[in-house]
Amino acid sequence: MNIRSLFLLIVPAALMGCSKNSHKPSSGHDSSGVNQTNIYFSGTYTDDSILQRACYWKNDSLTILYGGSVSEGNAIALSGTDLYVAGQVDAQPAYWKDGNMVSIAHGFTTASASGICVSGSNVYVTGEGDDSTGNPVAWYWVNGQFTFLSVDTTWTFTNGIAVSGSDVYVVGFSFTPGKTNAVAKCWVNGVATNLTDGTRNANANSIFIAGTDVYIAGTETDATNTHRIAKFWKNGTPIILSDSSGADAALSILVSGSDVYVTGEMQPGTVSNPTGTVIGGYWKNGTFVQLSNGTINCYVGNLALSGQDVYVSYYSYSNHGFPVPTYFKDGLSVQLYEDPTADAMASAVLVAPQ
Repeated sequence: MNIRSLFLLIVPAALMGCSKNSHKPSSGHDSSGVNQTNIYFSGTYTDDSILQRACYWKNDSLTILYGGSVSEGNAIALSGTDLYVAGQVDAQPAYWKDGNMVSIAHGFTTASASGICVSGSNVYVTGEGDDSTGNPVAWYWVNGQFTFLSVDTTWTFTNGIAVSGSDVYVVGFSFTPGKTNAVAKCWVNGVATNLTDGTRNANANSIFIAGTDVYIAGTETDATNTHRIAKFWKNGTPIILSDSSGADAALSILVSGSDVYVTGEMQPGTVSNPTGTVIGGYWKNGTFVQLSNGTINCYVGNLALSGQDVYVSYYSYSNHGFPVPTYFKDGLSVQLYEDPTADAMASAVLVAPQ
């Protein structure tokens, strides 16, 4: 297991099924048949005739993104009518704009983009890559210019990026070899602020900026490093979402008006010895909304809003053994896509008006 697997407790590469009144996609239609919302997902698609490819779905329509031999899609953004997907091509970071690949390689031995956002004509991408010595180096990239976030021998990893005016925010964590705990971090224009003090294992998973307020979702262990607590920070002040009795995690965050939404998971037991199934859902203003039925593990991704509708990404395994990209809409499980000969995974969701 690599260091990222140890500390990065975000959406895993294979999610067990968690269904609740499953039905087929609505393709962005409401009950009256009026097209109101487009739903977009980034992801990865593989079948027997092609190698692994980055892709995206618009509603239930799949588009393969070509370039290189092997690729994956990790994050998605929309600016006007332009759709952006960020990920990896042949072990190097890249993004696609309206299906056209843009390489952002910098000579890493391996690297991947984990987040993307667009502001005006500027495209911002974040990720990390292994340098020539094998050490993980975090970075963000703006229109061809790299800013590196590692200091000395510290290993750094990024999970999300946001832009407010001329300020670029990146969240993730750092780890110093030889020490026990990772430190949750937020970088602003390349300058790091520690969200935790290193006495506990911690990670920052997602960031959202609302006016002058900065919200960051993440996790931190208890004092014994045996249980994991879901939490978020508002302007650096921690707000606890779960107690210290299980192995819980806050994965993504979104703010709408006075409402704060945080997707995450709750699981009994300890980090090293869980004793029950993973419950997927989200917190709204601190109250947990359970989405899965609790009979099998359910891991969720990020959350998007359209009016009163709440969309949460996840994916599951079908009866034929392949993962099926899926999402919740208002608590109901919606199957995005299924091909009995394909392996398809959705990584992130966004919604936009028609």
